[in-house]
Amino acid sequence: MKTLSILFVAVFFSLPFLTQAQVEGKWTSELLGENGEMLTFIIDFKKDGSYEVDFGKDGSYEVKGNYVVTGNTLTFKDDSEPCEGKPGTWAYVIKGTTLSLTAKDEPCPARKGTGRMVMNKA
Repeated sequence: MKTLSILFVAVFFSLPFLTQAQVEGKWTSELLGENGEMLTFIIDFKKDGSYEVDFGKDGSYEVKGNYVVTGNTLTFKDDSEPCEGKPGTWAYVIKGTTLSLTAKDEPCPARKGTGRMVMNKA
């Protein structure tokens, strides 16, 4: 019984790390640009809890910040305007190579967009 309890505690406390590991890596999608064109972007969720976003896949990162994974919730904290100081919380689901995000509490209109994002593993 003691072994079972120790195993349960080990699994329970490792779940947040397993979940973050699922999110880590590069994901890509498209969004409607300011001039009505489709704009491809890549978001790179790094192992250290930071992220970078490259709009237009030109190799430059226009947005940087930190993220926190808690259960099925992902919180973004941008390091610069327009969303700096406005953490946004999103529900997420990963199925295969698809990451789906739905805004739960997103105070920054620039990041919120339509309130839904679907990305594919890059």
